Amino acid sequence: MISKMIRYDIVLYAGEQERFVETLRELGLVDITTTGWEPSEDDRAVLVEIEARTKAIEFLSSFAKSKAFNANALPYATGEEAYECYAAAREDRQQLQQEEARLRKLADDVAPWGNFSASDIERLASRGVNVRLFTAQAAAYDRFVPEAVEGVTVAEIARTQSGVCFAVVTTDDVQYIVDGQEVCLPDMNSAQLRAKADELVARDEALNEVFSRAALSTALIASESGQLKERLQGLKVGATAQREADGSLILLEGWAEAETADRVDALLKEYPYLVFERRDATMDDDAPVKLKNNKFARLFELIGSMYALPKYGTMDLTGIFGLFYMLFFAICLCDAGYGLVLLLVGLYLWFKGGKGMRQAAGLSIVCASATVAFGFYANSFFGLTISDYLPIHKDMLLDFQNQFFPIALVLGIFQILVGLAINIWMKAKLFGITSTFGTLGWFIILLTGVAVAGVQMLELNVPWLTMSSPLFYGLMGGAVFADIKTIVREYVQRRHAHKRRKAQRRTAIITKHKERCTVATKTTERRNAIGNRRHRQFTNTVVDVATFK
Repeated sequence: MISKMIRYDIVLYAGEQERFVETLRELGLVDITTTGWEPSEDDRAVLVEIEARTKAIEFLSSFAKSKAFNANALPYATGEEAYECYAAAREDRQQLQQEEARLRKLADDVAPWGNFSASDIERLASRGVNVRLFTAQAAAYDRFVPEAVEGVTVAEIARTQSGVCFAVVTTDDVQYIVDGQEVCLPDMNSAQLRAKADELVARDEALNEVFSRAALSTALIASESGQLKERLQGLKVGATAQREADGSLILLEGWAEAETADRVDALLKEYPYLVFERRDATMDDDAPVKLKNNKFARLFELIGSMYALPKYGTMDLTGIFGLFYMLFFAICLCDAGYGLVLLLVGLYLWFKGGKGMRQAAGLSIVCASATVAFGFYANSFFGLTISDYLPIHKDMLLDFQNQFFPIALVLGIFQILVGLAINIWMKAKLFGITSTFGTLGWFIILLTGVAVAGVQMLELNVPWLTMSSPLFYGLMGGAVFADIKTIVREYVQRRHAHKRRKAQRRTAIITKHKERCTVATKTTERRNAIGNRRHRQFTNTVVDVATFK
């Protein structure tokens, strides 16, 4: 069901806004309307901080389950300190991992050249021996057969999947052109590069102690995140509140549950410099929706919230939806073995997943239980026929191939009837009983047809419920009459609305014409009055009058 809401219209001085909003947040029972909010730069900064702390909690929660977590570490004193240390460690880890990956790739590239570096090549160059390193495709290198040139030596170093690594050794006075890509070696060889990467790994592992301390401080980080959310809510309220009397007064709109309205009233009455008005919320108010269901229906609120919550003042169909969802889920899966696996997963999440997974785990348990029951009835366990392995007679179970279609047809018709009944109830509640005649007619037609067909299929002797009985024709006639009456009434209403709009248009045209005639007449009268004067006079004209003696 949908909780009843109370609307509050509050007027207070602008200087009291922050303190008042803080008091409402501490009470935690009032939802202040903040529609039309456009975040400023400060608001965006707070949003970024909240998102960063949410990601931090997700990372630390996952880290606490890893082998690198130290449960004996000392937690931080405050949530702010924990988050700042986490953020710095996380940035250091990213930099270390990037540098490690770069060094290991460079070590792999340098490995084919052996354990010498650029410093060795520089020492040879100082003695007049130039060593240049090249890479080329194997086919291109094999075609490359250097001629015997004095002072030039071409030596193959290694062959890899990417090509051939070779060196060209020349003296200072020899110029030799090579068809290949020249390579510049780093200052360190492959072994030195890998040793440097291992040092970075050790530094990265040392950061696990920081993450362990932060993981033990997730409650403090979550508390700080909650404070930031409250601050953001205050900023939203301040930005969307209506300002009256040159900004000296603030008009707020809030909502509270009817069950807690007395506590809200007590707070507002004690608060100085404040005037408020309360009334029951209506459908036109667009009040916030809070569902209040039993344990079974509460499980399916998770699915309903993915689409849309019911509008305030209408009917909450979560419980009815849950029954049909559970039934059709079992029919679709239709195997006791798979249902059993899903049931075990749901039980594991229920006991090991924490409070955040309870609703999803409960939903899994309920749907899996229905699947197991229907799977046994459908004689299927991981695709195997249950009656072949258990002492169960086949006639007691469902013949899926031959009996499923009529069962599915009955379930579909039953679902349509339930939907029509709900529609009739909601129309009667909102618009009166007369608005339900059309839907009620179709409900009677469908229900009567199903009843007569069911009696004939089951070969029951019910003489007053046949296609030739007066009751059948009476129900059908009444349903058709109700439907026709609804159609006629809607046509008459549309006709009357059209006549009213036509009359209003005619009246508006005549009125506008009379106004134009009146304006034209007055203009003509003013023009004639001015034209008939003996001396014309212009407004705002300055006249100098000479004085004669």
